[in-house]
Amino acid sequence: MLVYHGVMGLLNALLPESCDVVVIGGGVSGASITYQLAKRGVDVLLLEAAQLARGASGRNGGLIDGAADPSSPINELYLRASELFPALAEELDTDIEYIRDGSLQILLDTDPDIEETHADFQAHLDLGRPVRWCDRDEVLEMSLLFPENIIGGWLRYEDGQVNPLLLVYALAEAAARAGAKVRQHTPVLGLTTSGDRITTVKTADGDVACGQVIVAMEPWCRPFLAELGLEAPVLPQRGQIFVTEPLPPMMTIAALYGNSPNPYIYWRQTKHGSLTIGGCRTVDTHGDWMLGSPGPSTSLDIQKMILETIVRAHPGIRNVNLIRWWAGVMGFTPDRLPVLGRTERYPNLITAFGFCPNGILLAPLTGRLIADVVTETEPEIALEQFRLERFAEAAASAD
Repeated sequence: MLVYHGVMGLLNALLPESCDVVVIGGGVSGASITYQLAKRGVDVLLLEAAQLARGASGRNGGLIDGAADPSSPINELYLRASELFPALAEELDTDIEYIRDGSLQILLDTDPDIEETHADFQAHLDLGRPVRWCDRDEVLEMSLLFPENIIGGWLRYEDGQVNPLLLVYALAEAAARAGAKVRQHTPVLGLTTSGDRITTVKTADGDVACGQVIVAMEPWCRPFLAELGLEAPVLPQRGQIFVTEPLPPMMTIAALYGNSPNPYIYWRQTKHGSLTIGGCRTVDTHGDWMLGSPGPSTSLDIQKMILETIVRAHPGIRNVNLIRWWAGVMGFTPDRLPVLGRTERYPNLITAFGFCPNGILLAPLTGRLIADVVTETEPEIALEQFRLERFAEAAASAD
């Protein structure tokens, strides 16, 4: 596993008896929030149960993909986050392998979803998003891998790619250098309350008194918050990824393929030449909260579906060797919107989870928005529609 040997001391701080803010969860959202708080001089502690990026933040394809339902309020977040990413990549003292060459949603002449893909493109164009339709010849010039029966695709200019593992560690390192305390291998056992306030974060290594707590645990927030009487209907969804052997340079643009009923996959060629390929997460039905959530294991049926689909999009890689594969569990909310902001029941408890599945894309913005909440600064984007309480209100209205 890739680690930063020179800064491991920074990422394993002593557990303090107290601090102003505790961030629970060492994925990309927790690391970004910790970094932004440390930059503002906040006394902040980041706690991670295992290693940083152990969950989906370090186990994804690394695409920065801003496509969404054009009617969704998530579009405002995606656009702003895309604007912030280049500056973040510059200010971090690590090469996070960020590339902003866009992403391409391709179409083959045998696809049953041609009209649906065209409709998605037109909807984003009507919304004013920076997109363009590329014909067959343009697409074939973008990569040696695309097949002859490709008919075109739509290019999303603001999209890109990043090494997600490097991103998380770079954020955590930058936070530690700015004064944050970052501690791995420290599971949080629970929270102590007094009235409507969280007073203490309990760990196996000791308790930490604090002024504010931020929960950035993705699907694991659901059982954790249930102990406080809070319902967080965020469900696990597992993404499975393959990595090929290194190949000669064949593409700089990230690519996506599939729409209902075709399986949806995505891929990119990394800085080191390997293809990183993932997808089909919406058809992965393994695991249930009542039986135990899906873990970071892969499943043969989904693996087979991903590989059959990538060979359809890139017949020339049929005999390329796979060198590793893995899975990561993401948190999905019923309305496909994240949960951001203070909770009403515990005003010093703040949520940042349910990124469905674009935590990597949203990381620069998530850190800034939650830092605004903590420091009682007006957020640059209103968070009212992302409140945790919206789910209980919707359920009450339905009754």
